[in-house]
Amino acid sequence: MHSNNSDLKARKRQQTSVLPISLQKPFNVTSVSSTSAIRTYLPIFLLLLLLHFVLTGNIIPTPIISLISIVTTPLSFIFNSDNAPSSISEFTDPKYLGGKFQHGLTTNKKIIEEKNKYIFPLIQEAPILAELGLDKLFKVLNDNSNRKIYQYSPDFFDDITVNNEIGNIIEKNPELKGLKTYGEAIKHFKNNGHRVYTGKENPEVVLVTAINYEDFDASYLVKIIQNRVDYAHHNGYAVYSRWVQEFTPIFQEHNNDPNGWSKTFILREAMYAFPNAKWFWYIDEKSMIMRHDISLNNYLLKPKALDPIILRNQPLIPPDSTIKTYEHSTADEVSLILTQNSKSLNTDNFIIKNDLTGRAILELWMDPLFRKYPTFRKDESNALSHILQWHPVMLSKTAIIPPRAIAAIAPEFAALRSTEFLYQDGDLVVSLANCRSSKDCENAILPYWKKTQNEWVKGNNKQDQMKKEPNLKESNLKEKLDNIGEIES
Repeated sequence: MHSNNSDLKARKRQQTSVLPISLQKPFNVTSVSSTSAIRTYLPIFLLLLLLHFVLTGNIIPTPIISLISIVTTPLSFIFNSDNAPSSISEFTDPKYLGGKFQHGLTTNKKIIEEKNKYIFPLIQEAPILAELGLDKLFKVLNDNSNRKIYQYSPDFFDDITVNNEIGNIIEKNPELKGLKTYGEAIKHFKNNGHRVYTGKENPEVVLVTAINYEDFDASYLVKIIQNRVDYAHHNGYAVYSRWVQEFTPIFQEHNNDPNGWSKTFILREAMYAFPNAKWFWYIDEKSMIMRHDISLNNYLLKPKALDPIILRNQPLIPPDSTIKTYEHSTADEVSLILTQNSKSLNTDNFIIKNDLTGRAILELWMDPLFRKYPTFRKDESNALSHILQWHPVMLSKTAIIPPRAIAAIAPEFAALRSTEFLYQDGDLVVSLANCRSSKDCENAILPYWKKTQNEWVKGNNKQDQMKKEPNLKESNLKEKLDNIGEIES
């Protein structure tokens, strides 16, 4: 009797061999995918790195770092043809700190090489530029409120010729027909940003001054520039000056005060024009150097001279700011030297070093983030105060020194100030910061100007002095200015 079992099935016919009839490969090897390999070995690799970190404190083993460096070094030279720094760590290497900025603010393709270390605008063109007005110096746009918006035209960045410039001017302004001087003045105005020092000397200090042809007459400005040249000539320094108006489109964007904020931009341009200089001394156009016999290096810049006069544990914002200068700061680490007035930092006259920290302070100071902030738009000193208060590293590299060291106030403009601020005979600098009009400033500075001229010729042979030292006397202004500030024509 057979049981009905539905689970029983017929067997397949038994094969004669368990191997295929035709075997092309003795073994069937299964390939392992890259994803599978990563899953297998990555945990082991990470575990080894963790063990290495526990034992040595370093995440990546030194041999791996060396191997990566060997592999990537040739690539860095390929992609950095100018041998520019390719790592942030390299910016602490001294060989990079003296390098040029990649470009000036109004420079792109063209560079005018200057062999003379006194670089400044042609002062005799001040009345011409004032007469021309900004409309003829920049590209002009009108917004919905009919407000004029000034922009840099392409010829600020490329090469321009007098003939082309004259043609453009005459086409737009027929009344100027035949006046070649106007075209030359515009060309010089647009070329100032292209001028870079390439002479054989390497001046350690550059005197920097922003000048305003709308606020001051040429007779006043020539005294200021002559004063800088006299001092620089006697001490082996350089001079760099620019028109405030050259930066109008930048200041207009955030409604900045040109006379205040221009110092940051012109300092940046000076560092581009003199990339190998060590220090840049900004001196306001209302200040005059009174002692040509005092070398700034020996007087202030050497650590042994600076260290004793640094005001340590000093309220940053007088009279009783919570934030104070560091008590243990050292002179050899200073990158910014400035003074104070009775209520704030004084940015009329200050000194900045051409090193990593000095450049960082300058770039941060002139950044649009600060320039567009409402309380900073008209007062660049407030912006600098904010930076130093909130960035301890930069404050640690800053030295506050007594006011009379580089910024003594003329007594006639400081009747209510303490004597610690007032100019006295023998001080290096006198400042007329509070004079208002061009006439008032020129009348006020005249006695100081005459004193410097009398003092600076004492003990010198006048004939030799005239041969060796550039002079910008008004009687032969154009000839002497052309000799010192020669521009490509």
